[in-house]
Amino acid sequence: MIDDDFREESEDYEAPAHPNKYFLNAQKEIKELYENNREGVYYLRQLQVKLEKQYFHWVTNNALIGLYKIGYL
Repeated sequence: MIDDDFREESEDYEAPAHPNKYFLNAQKEIKELYENNREGVYYLRQLQVKLEKQYFHWVTNNALIGLYKIGYL
C-alpha cells in the first residue's frame, strides 16, 4: 500500500490543501538554497541527492513541483 503523503506526483500536480511537514520543510530548504545562490543551477536529481538524508526523492520532487506551480521557481 502506498502512503498518499509520499506518492510521487506528475507535472500536472496540484498541491494538497493541507501539505504535510516533510513537503513544507523540503520547500523551505529549497528556497534557502535558491536565496543563497540565485545564479546557481541544479538539476532535479542533484537536489534529490543533496537532500536525500532529510527527504525521500519523491518528497523533494513534489516540493519542487509545488514551488514551480506557485510561481516561486
